[in-house]
Amino acid sequence: MFCPNMKLNCVNSILRVLSFLVFAFSCTEDVKDNSDYTTAELKTILENSNKVKTVREEQDIENYFKRRGLVPQKTGTGVYYVVYEKAKKDTVKIKHMNYVTAMFDISLIDGKLCYSTKETGPLEFQVGKADVESGLQEALEFMHQGDKALVLIPSHRAHGLLGDMEQIPSLATVIYDIKILKVSKE
Repeated sequence: MFCPNMKLNCVNSILRVLSFLVFAFSCTEDVKDNSDYTTAELKTILENSNKVKTVREEQDIENYFKRRGLVPQKTGTGVYYVVYEKAKKDTVKIKHMNYVTAMFDISLIDGKLCYSTKETGPLEFQVGKADVESGLQEALEFMHQGDKALVLIPSHRAHGLLGDMEQIPSLATVIYDIKILKVSKE
């Protein structure tokens, strides 16, 4: 996944996962020693916890668009996008394995800016092969050269449980404000 200057910090990742698990198990009404749970009970607790998180994230995304008066498109995997400035007619549509050059800002749903290509310059990557979030790659295939769009990627299609270990926290919805500068086959 795209993260400028990514540094792997295993200790931090492990602590985040352990903190999440401690939180998940401490939020039950029945106070039981964790060793008293069966594997099936633990699985159910984690599944229910994930369902609640997913519903909350979906509501946050819907509220984001409502506040801005935007009507998004939604892909089959839950990625949302709004092309707010369409390219001229007859421009190149992005396809799997095309090379894309783009400028973008990556922010969280609360508005915190995490990364921007304004600092690094345009980024070129290959759709389907690049180290870019799978949710972004999916949304790109609905876009054309010259389009400007907002792409909201739920955590499960972005950085997931661990985040990027720098700017994007665990379980974060990621927002790309992207402009497609160039699309090519090579």
